[in-house]
Amino acid sequence: MLKPRKRITKQILKEDKLVTYTFKLNAYIRRNARKISYITLTSIFLIFVISIMYFSKKRSESSAMSEVGIAQLIYESGNFTIAKEAFEELLNKYDGTKGAGIATYYAGDCYYKLKKFDEAKKYFQGYLDDYEDNDILTGSAISGIAACLEEEGEYLRAAEYYKRAAERFPDSFSAPRNLIDMARCYEIAGMKNEAEKGYKKIIEKYSSSIYVREASIMLDLL
Repeated sequence: MLKPRKRITKQILKEDKLVTYTFKLNAYIRRNARKISYITLTSIFLIFVISIMYFSKKRSESSAMSEVGIAQLIYESGNFTIAKEAFEELLNKYDGTKGAGIATYYAGDCYYKLKKFDEAKKYFQGYLDDYEDNDILTGSAISGIAACLEEEGEYLRAAEYYKRAAERFPDSFSAPRNLIDMARCYEIAGMKNEAEKGYKKIIEKYSSSIYVREASIMLDLL
């Protein structure tokens, strides 16, 4: 007697499809073993290279920061010529790292202290163009350019840079100092209305600042 025909369920269909797919996949792998091996090896190699690059960058960051610390000790000692050379060597050696960014700013500051204002401006601007990853250094680089321009007698441009630094970082501890410098440069440039606005802003907005007294005196002398 014939057995009743087995009812084909969705589960059986799924299992049959899975078996068929498995056989097809197995056959494809056998036919294309060399190609698949090549792709797999290439992928592994790329992952290996990326890993090396990642850990190499981490080591570079660590080494750069260590050398920044040494260069800063020279800077703090007041030997700006030697410090400048150390920072320049560092930023060339570790280009693109955070340490190189710090070195770029400090190289500019060394040149400023050595009264080489064109070189100082170049490094301050270089920090703003290529790094700008730290608010304090960014504000200091902007006001550093302003200080160079002031030393060169370009008071109006200097005032604009001081203003830019103060407005970009209004909550910074250096904001009232930048406003004082801005107002002074505007005053020297003959723009007394702008100078008055600057002094008043310090008194009104930064009433607890140590620069309020200076701003009040300068305002009375306008």
